[in-house]
Amino acid sequence: MATASTLILFGPGVMTLDESYFNRIFTCIKDDTDHYQWALRAVEDLECCWESLCQLIPKLKRVSSRKHAQTLADWLRAGGITPGSTVANLPNAILGPLVLIAQLVEYTQHLKSVNGDERGFFKVSDGSQTETVGCCLGCFSAVVVSTSSSWAQFYHNASAALRVMFVICALSDAQDTPDETGPSVSLNAFWRGTRSASSLTTALEDYPEVSPTSCFRRDHHRVFIDQLESVLI
Repeated sequence: MATASTLILFGPGVMTLDESYFNRIFTCIKDDTDHYQWALRAVEDLECCWESLCQLIPKLKRVSSRKHAQTLADWLRAGGITPGSTVANLPNAILGPLVLIAQLVEYTQHLKSVNGDERGFFKVSDGSQTETVGCCLGCFSAVVVSTSSSWAQFYHNASAALRVMFVICALSDAQDTPDETGPSVSLNAFWRGTRSASSLTTALEDYPEVSPTSCFRRDHHRVFIDQLESVLI
């Protein structure tokens, strides 16, 4: 198989928040609603269906993510983010969607510069010549781009990805919220060479309160995705 001549790469989440950059992105959205109305509508959808989502996923009740959706909607309408916003003072439910929105706005601008600013014209990349890759949060953008063959499909996929991204990030916020068992703790285990997965079990022996069986099993993942699809997509 021939090597792709074009690579479209979407990066991971932000480590620092460049206020001027995101203000430029939000100004683009405000000034060109034809191409970017999908973002505001997706966020407004989240505001409207948040109670239903909390019923499906009770853990979401731990966080004020409906308020975060309202914040995103306000920024989209105003064309800029709140001055002084940083990675440290923003929840994942805002930071994750910011990355997705920025990446898809950048991609849309790329298409417009290459193909002209004709609404309705969407150039489909030759799959044998173009490879689309996403790192971490960038996987959402990569899926949107690689599965879209028209502007209508792009808007639909981008909206769905933004809604799912918001919920997943809100769940991350909820997991970090202290409850009766205390705050969550993240552990990393890695090894080199041919050592088996039993190394993970050995590492966890130092943390008796953590059970390997508490991992997010595949069947739970399938149920979770089905619940999201019923509300978000």
